[in-house]
Amino acid sequence: MSEGGLEKNLPQLRGQEGYKEWARQMKGYLMMIDAWGIVSGGEKRPTLAADRSNAEAVAAWTKTDNRAQGILMYKTSAEVSKCFEGKSTSKEIWDALKATYEKSDNGYSFSRFEHLINYPRFDETKSIVDQHKHPRQPHQGLLALLEDA
Repeated sequence: MSEGGLEKNLPQLRGQEGYKEWARQMKGYLMMIDAWGIVSGGEKRPTLAADRSNAEAVAAWTKTDNRAQGILMYKTSAEVSKCFEGKSTSKEIWDALKATYEKSDNGYSFSRFEHLINYPRFDETKSIVDQHKHPRQPHQGLLALLEDA
């Protein structure tokens, strides 16, 4: 059961670009469905007691973990999902995504910064109107860079 279909509004992770924002939104959604404790590793899978007295707790944990795995699979592209093949819990999947994409997102941010600093400078011999037909363009690049930070 979905939280009012909110998962449809979550972005799909397709690669390193946008990982940070994807992870932020995904964490929020997983918190809303009470799965973040499992995904973050704070809530460990209970061991089934010999007398099966905690069978319901084990089943509830497994159901929540499966739900979290499902949303993580649903909101990653086929290419991205290759990094968590063989993973058996939502925590393992989350950790694999983080290890693969979190650090590479820094490289993406740097490339955007580099693009911004290499933006053509003002030429005093030309009309300012001709040079800046889209005057917000360099500012948009800076804003996008800051949003990724």
